[in-house]
Amino acid sequence: MHRRFAIALAALGWGLIFHTAAAADTKPQPKHSDTAATQTAPEPIRTTLDNGLRVVIITNHLAPVASSVVSYGVGGRDTPADHPGLAHAAEHMMFQGSPGLSRDQNLALIAVLGGAANARTLTDFTQYYATVPAQYLGVLLHMQAIHMAGANDTAQRWAKERRAIQNEVSGDLSNPAFRARAWLRQQLLAGTPLADTPLGTAKDFDTTDAKRIAAFHKAWYTPNNATLTVVGDLDPQVVLATIRKRFGDIPRRELPDHPSGHLDTFEPAEREFVTDSGIGSVTVGYRAPGQDEPQATAALRLLGDILNDQAGPLTSRLVVTGQAPAAGASTTAYATASTVLVSASFRPRQDTDKLTEALTSVLREVGQHGVTAKQLAAAKRQEATSHASQEDSIPGLAQVWSTALMTGWDSPAQIAARVQSASLEQINTLTQQIFATNKPVVAKLTPMGSGQVASVAQTSNSADETLGKEHPPTADLPDWAADPLTELHVPKQTVAPVEADLDNGLKLIVVPSSDVQAVHVLGAVTSNPYLESPKGQMGVAGLVNQLMRFGTTEHGRLAFQQAAHDIGANISVGQQFAMTVMPSQLDAGLRLLAEGERQPAFPKRLFGIFKQNYAAAIPGVLASANYRSSQTMAAGLLPKDDPKLRQETVEDIQSISYGDLKAYYQRVFRPGVTTLVVIGDLDPARVHRLVARHFGDWAAEGERPQLFLDPVPLNTARRYHVPDDTRSQDAVTEAELVDIRRTDEEFDALVLGNQILFGGMLNSRLYRALRLERGLVYRVGSTFSTSPHRTSFVVDYASAPSDVAAAERVIKAELNELREHPVSAATLRRAKVGLLRHLALSEYSADAIGRAIGRRAIEGLALDDPYRRAAQVPAIDAKQVQAAFKKWIRPEGFVTVVRGPTPDADH
Repeated sequence: MHRRFAIALAALGWGLIFHTAAAADTKPQPKHSDTAATQTAPEPIRTTLDNGLRVVIITNHLAPVASSVVSYGVGGRDTPADHPGLAHAAEHMMFQGSPGLSRDQNLALIAVLGGAANARTLTDFTQYYATVPAQYLGVLLHMQAIHMAGANDTAQRWAKERRAIQNEVSGDLSNPAFRARAWLRQQLLAGTPLADTPLGTAKDFDTTDAKRIAAFHKAWYTPNNATLTVVGDLDPQVVLATIRKRFGDIPRRELPDHPSGHLDTFEPAEREFVTDSGIGSVTVGYRAPGQDEPQATAALRLLGDILNDQAGPLTSRLVVTGQAPAAGASTTAYATASTVLVSASFRPRQDTDKLTEALTSVLREVGQHGVTAKQLAAAKRQEATSHASQEDSIPGLAQVWSTALMTGWDSPAQIAARVQSASLEQINTLTQQIFATNKPVVAKLTPMGSGQVASVAQTSNSADETLGKEHPPTADLPDWAADPLTELHVPKQTVAPVEADLDNGLKLIVVPSSDVQAVHVLGAVTSNPYLESPKGQMGVAGLVNQLMRFGTTEHGRLAFQQAAHDIGANISVGQQFAMTVMPSQLDAGLRLLAEGERQPAFPKRLFGIFKQNYAAAIPGVLASANYRSSQTMAAGLLPKDDPKLRQETVEDIQSISYGDLKAYYQRVFRPGVTTLVVIGDLDPARVHRLVARHFGDWAAEGERPQLFLDPVPLNTARRYHVPDDTRSQDAVTEAELVDIRRTDEEFDALVLGNQILFGGMLNSRLYRALRLERGLVYRVGSTFSTSPHRTSFVVDYASAPSDVAAAERVIKAELNELREHPVSAATLRRAKVGLLRHLALSEYSADAIGRAIGRRAIEGLALDDPYRRAAQVPAIDAKQVQAAFKKWIRPEGFVTVVRGPTPDADH
């Protein structure tokens, strides 16, 4: 299923509100002194059951959640040549239920557990992962054990799921960047089962049947081919006993052999693709050693870090010289080979052959001369900080462990040790092997503007008003899950943010947690370019943010990056800024972060280069289907003179002077609109002293600017088509303005109604009606997007052009059903249970907690607002949900924008 199945609370409407926050009853005391080292994380429990199932259990008390990842040693490489999507099909069918757990029970369980479950089919293995409130981990493990024992691969289920998976594949293949990377992979890994993506094609699934999927599942889905990784707020011995009970009796089976192959001789090739983006790119691909050479793959990680570093060869040789607006590299390791893809973006009408030569020349020099000892040391320090910060996300740590085990490593720590032991000779031998003499495979993505946006007649979607009444009875939960999962439990807050604002107005929030290994600093300068950019200077905000990355008045670009490397800090600056650093280096890190935000150098030479590149890119961006879709939607929703309709133009960019740039920075970047959240095992008083030391004398002149857009009248219904010949599938967005604010009492009833529509994912009304019952879409989402003075309700999905009209009718019918009829007591209770579970699940990582608290502070909300709102949910009744949708939602009021081929209804 590839895309994340979990529901971000933003998609439900509580968005910026419904995350962890606020003061707890007892404040956790940090273990670190000013110079102490990070605490040692608990040792994992590791065992192998008699049936061969490998088990890893890790205790992590960061948040009251637990994540479980079941990985099977089967993936795209194991599919037969005539059915390359078979592994992907088997993954999809696991959500259709198993013997002893019907499809509807399976989906209901996922919904009431919080909806954070998904799967992904990779080349070498397939992962099923879920995060749940910690007290319900036993229920999740029971469900995962039933899945391992068997799947309901019936012809009836597959007939409907086939259309969903074909929609998914069509969506991915509608992405030009995906197609280009798939082609690069085919060229680089030709001759092996690794060459094709595990996705499959729509045509493949026409000839795939349920019997073949069932046989594939039986062959590979066995405990002796699986790893179970569990991480979270848990008692490891209790969890181990549960695992033995649930999984221990599943019989092992003999496994088939993995297909083998021999890499074909590497042949350089070039291909051009068109893209719906306004920016083009050149990507050069190289082959590298695979996971069967562990030291080489460890060195490959370091090479990727060096290539992507702000002080590295790509930025220094291509970006700073003006040859490319941006450049970067990615490395992917497979069983017997790896790929190295290096990209550089280009301006319209730029000579792409010259850019390709410049890019390959940089890499050839890296191969011939190698990297320096200083570059290697910097990369190792950054890797050490990243390794420590892996502990600071419960689902992230579970994924990291599971992936390490499935790719031949003993643990993430073994990977980290290999990385730290890599010598300069080893990495330079690798760079020479990859880049010195090899000619690459080249893929070029050339922008192609969309055709003219067409205003089309509203489709007649009101013909079948019975669609929304086809809801099946709510499935009964199995006996072993019914009692724990039907209680309405309002989660308790588990973090204690401390507000410690500076005298200059900077809002500082410290979140002390003894379970966080690194220190995470997340900051934002609240700004609104639509309101703050002077007339004729739209685009100045973008130039400011780009140039802030290139040094300070105290340190040039290279010196600033070296100072960050010396303390192992990962720092980014701009309107959104962040830092991850070890606790012992917090003082030095905050000094650099403050310097980057307060003293940007704005190199004059780079200003000219970036301004030229920016202006050159504008025509392509304005003509792109991506941009035209978003701008068309904004124009349909807003009055014609609304500030949000301001567009960057070539004339605007060219008129911006160096003085204009610095004036905008001085006017916008000010302490009174800056929010800083620091989360870690820290003393809040100490953090306040350090932040005051480095940010305290920051001052600003003039009045505080207006930051939030004013209210606007409700929109009228409109419909537009944005042609996009790069897509085979239509991307559809339906949106309308809603005259309600998130602080209004009725807003919570709307959020609960949206949980019924979408929050239960495959168990929600929209997913059931559009995907499970009709196969019209692969994905669909609905959300309330809010700001202090504006709210919109948005539904988006993708489908075949022939299915767009039918999907619109279903959506309209479902909305009318919520407006006209109260939902059943069982449906309402399940929605409440699922919605409340999201609150606990939003606390899954240090960064997630920090981002959510920072956003609430920016919006002027109480830091404990999510808990206050959650406490009101149990009292909301079905009539209140119906009344809220009746009053605020207008099924006939949507602005609809269709991007892609012309929908059949519009021909």
